Amino acid sequence: MPKQKILIIEDDPPLLELYSGMIMNGGYQPLRAANAAMAIEILKQHTPQLIIEDLSLPDMNGLQLV
Repeated sequence: MPKQKILIIEDDPPLLELYSGMIMNGGYQPLRAANAAMAIEILKQHTPQLIIEDLSLPDMNGLQLV
């Protein structure tokens, strides 16, 4: 059975790495985006089971992305 996917949208690289590691250790597949534009491209190809999103992104407010 394939691992369930979790999309992480975070513009702070150390936090993005931390969250990704925690998600991998939990047995899930992290999908990582550093900004809203990257997240939109990922969502065109994948359907994650959960999205963890930073609300203060540089290119778009996190609430606007939703």
